Amino acid sequence: MDYGKAWQDGIGIHKSVEYLYEQKSMADVTFNFPGSDPNRAHKLILGMRSSVFEAMFYGSMASTDGEVTITDIERPIFDLMLRLSCNLNATLKLI
Repeated sequence: MDYGKAWQDGIGIHKSVEYLYEQKSMADVTFNFPGSDPNRAHKLILGMRSSVFEAMFYGSMASTDGEVTITDIERPIFDLMLRLSCNLNATLKLI
């Protein structure tokens, strides 16, 4: 185990959230998409940023298995939504 400088040292909360999003470190929910790779995320961060995610993960009918299947949106669009939910920079390409 490396006991050198921790990734958290010297960065603020915004950079910490960005690191967790990019590295998927400590992710506790997996979003599955038919025909695409899954995407891992953090329930706490999503719940802090969205009342829908808060209800989904912490409401009275919250699922505890850590798996969510998404069928009504494509993965790239969902990924963009997650980035924006985490208040991270996102690039939009207009077609």
